[in-house]
Amino acid sequence: MKKTLLLTLLFLSFSSPNYSSVSPNLFEKSFQEKITEFTPLLLEKKINVSAVQTFLSTLCREGYAEVEGLDTECRSICVTAQGAIEEALAHLLKKGTIRKVDAIFLTPLPTTPLRKKGQTTGLSSETFDPARAYTLDMREVSLRVLRKAHATIHVAYSKDAFERLKSSESEDSLKQIKIWEKEKKHPYVMDAPLSVDIPSELVGALYLIEDSNKERFILTTHGIQAKDAPNGFAIWKKWFSPASEKGEGYHRALQMMNFIFENGAL
Repeated sequence: MKKTLLLTLLFLSFSSPNYSSVSPNLFEKSFQEKITEFTPLLLEKKINVSAVQTFLSTLCREGYAEVEGLDTECRSICVTAQGAIEEALAHLLKKGTIRKVDAIFLTPLPTTPLRKKGQTTGLSSETFDPARAYTLDMREVSLRVLRKAHATIHVAYSKDAFERLKSSESEDSLKQIKIWEKEKKHPYVMDAPLSVDIPSELVGALYLIEDSNKERFILTTHGIQAKDAPNGFAIWKKWFSPASEKGEGYHRALQMMNFIFENGAL
């Protein structure tokens, strides 16, 4: 774990001068193709496909996209986009268009998809409508697809929050713990329990992407774990750009990595 996280931080510390083998619109094309592939099921689950497509286009073309409103409105759009991104990155890894992906999750509990295998009860703070419930199922699959393509999955979370989950002794909690204890032993999963609770402003995911010419890209997200789904207003955000630009997403990535280093992942 120590060596892996050190290499990940080094990824962020310099810019590659190499010409990218990935054209500017290839990521957008790959992301949108996955949405098209899933459209019949997304429509069945009453997910706003047009809003997801617009979100991904804005993210790829402008380097930043956000959705604001109630959790019922935001989660299905942003988490569906995240699932499509993970599936697309897996596809690009298999093709050799990109050579490496590190996916880093910084959440109060171990990332929800790796505490889920089939069941959805107990994973959210309230009973989800079909659209939001489907996003749990989608990410359960997409993150494992990305892992199967040999992306490295780093799971950073609060030790104390996980202990509180264990002490609840509910059937749902015990199922989640059992699933995670098995998942964390996978060779492409890095377990990174932290000594403190996770500040809400840092909760999210970070994808470090390297193409076949070693050009680096950073995709960062800010969202809310299902267990903390709010009843009121929320803003979900994503940033995506070459690492060489060192914009807002790059600096958020540094904040997240520094927090992980400073609080017990070494």
